[in-house]
Amino acid sequence: MSKIVLSEQNVRNFILPGMKATKYLSELKNKKLLPLFSNDKRLPLIARLIGSLFSDGGLYHSRANNYREIHFTLGQKEDAQELTSDLCQLGFKAHVRERVTQNKVGGREFQLHTHRVKCCSTALWVLFVALDVPVGKKTKQNYFVPDWILCASSEVKKEFLKGYIGGDGPKVTVGLTERKKKQPCNTIQINDIEFYKQERFLDSGLKYALQLKELLACFDVDVTRIFSKELILNEQKIQVIHISISSAVKSAYAYCKLGYAYCKQKQDAITDVTQFLELLRQKRTEWSQKYLEALDLYNSKNKSIIEISKSLNLSKNTVYGWVKQGKKPTIGYHKIKYPAWLNERYQNGNRTKQRNL
Repeated sequence: MSKIVLSEQNVRNFILPGMKATKYLSELKNKKLLPLFSNDKRLPLIARLIGSLFSDGGLYHSRANNYREIHFTLGQKEDAQELTSDLCQLGFKAHVRERVTQNKVGGREFQLHTHRVKCCSTALWVLFVALDVPVGKKTKQNYFVPDWILCASSEVKKEFLKGYIGGDGPKVTVGLTERKKKQPCNTIQINDIEFYKQERFLDSGLKYALQLKELLACFDVDVTRIFSKELILNEQKIQVIHISISSAVKSAYAYCKLGYAYCKQKQDAITDVTQFLELLRQKRTEWSQKYLEALDLYNSKNKSIIEISKSLNLSKNTVYGWVKQGKKPTIGYHKIKYPAWLNERYQNGNRTKQRNL
């Protein structure tokens, strides 16, 4: 059953003195954004934009000249095109400008090449504010994941996360770790999600991180730790809040499957990783299935350990551990290593292309 996410009265509560309330409300009504219903097909798109506003975007308001804007900072031209297309679907225009800025973090200076998308629609600005998007610098205020997103459908939650991790979310990489007297093993690496808060807003930042953890859990992404660290940024003390994502195969794969909105570079970077993690998930599923088959053969069909070992192509020690010692299946043994798998994948791809020429 459809519910009202945002009513006209909700929006009126956020219209500031001096604003042309009738004009902006009429514009939102004409674009069928007011009232906004939970079954509106554009709601996931709106959630995706808001996720980006919570990371690399923002709402700006200058009381001095009564100026308002919605802005997003993106990495590539394609990202800006994707975002402006989403704004266009809502009925709003935006301007894109390339920018080169000098940045300094922890004493390290670097140059950043970005694309800035700016929309100056006050009607859309008011809509976003009414949907609980913070106005101004996010490091200097309390804000939380909007309640309507926490209570929304899985699709809306997912799109919010895609917009958010497209800006602040790390990539997933796979490498090899050397081990003494053993073959090297695959190592999944995921940097922490990070965002900044002034000291006095730290508690709200930690609460916001817990809300993100709750949303990620809806998609089988496991957050292992939330903590903060002090950082000197532009000669000021800032608290950096960290959200650590589990590097377990299941969690890392689920994180990759969320995807990165408005960040083609990250999305392209995890294409191969996602397929490799899917392969590992399949191997683990097969291993767990063999475990269940082994228990069934032993308990229900009275097969011996040797018979089960031959039937399922398992070592006798593995079967004995499962049926006699109560051991659980952990990771099925395989020799698949990411660099070799990746090399073979592209060699096979090149051979396929050559055959098609």
